[in-house]
Amino acid sequence: MVFLCEIKITNENKLTQKSAAANCDHLNHIKSIYSGFAKRSTPAFLLHISGSGILVDKSSVSPGLGSQSKISDKDYDDIADIKTITSWPDHFMHRTIDREVLENAPKNVKQLIVCPPCIYGRGTGPLNQTSMQVPGYITAILKRGKGFILQEGKNVWSAIHVVDLAKLMCLLTEEAMKPNGGSATWGSEAYYFASSEKIVWGELAKDITKRLYRKGAVKSEELEVIEKSELGEIDKMTLDLCGSNSKSTASRGKRDVGWAPKQAGVVDSLDEAIQMVLIKDN
Repeated sequence: MVFLCEIKITNENKLTQKSAAANCDHLNHIKSIYSGFAKRSTPAFLLHISGSGILVDKSSVSPGLGSQSKISDKDYDDIADIKTITSWPDHFMHRTIDREVLENAPKNVKQLIVCPPCIYGRGTGPLNQTSMQVPGYITAILKRGKGFILQEGKNVWSAIHVVDLAKLMCLLTEEAMKPNGGSATWGSEAYYFASSEKIVWGELAKDITKRLYRKGAVKSEELEVIEKSELGEIDKMTLDLCGSNSKSTASRGKRDVGWAPKQAGVVDSLDEAIQMVLIKDN
């Protein structure tokens, strides 16, 4: 996802803002935006939404996701670990586009990246209101007719409610409207994680299965353990991400703009997520 905020200063000292959205892995989109900005003399601000798939490690079901050389329990902080975060190899997920955003901005452009983890909760927009991983796991359990965990189920992801993510984007956009970009960090090390809690996928699978059982959607609360080779035709990309580790700590947003997530956690949002999946499937 790209969120584009263009600031123009007129003779009356008024500010105007434009926004656009696109695939976070579309390199030519970023190049086109920068090419257009380079032809102008007015200041511009780019807020790019990436994804914490870039942190996925070797425990991933598919190494093609951009895995590191070994399983990692590392929890990456967007201030303390900024040098590492902004220097991944290009084969890491999202990295090619992230590098383009951070390193190749025209002189009149201030840029930053917001990197959300597992997004959950009901969106408030008019179109798609569901996310990928939690609804995907629920759907996979319904397709199999029973609960399951991938391998040992110990994989951990950070998570954020979609409304809290939107709030961070709004705060950063407000800073872009201020002189010199306000208190936000801009430039080659402007990287914001957007996480509020961490979830263990095996534990979440147990909770999902219990709730589905109470609704009569599955026949038992029992969980089976499946291996990588058993994924079959289940939504492989979704479960691949659920079978990996991606842990991040969002320090920069709290420091720079006072961002404080306030929405209900993943577990407290499960009933809503399940109901949305059941309605969609029916």
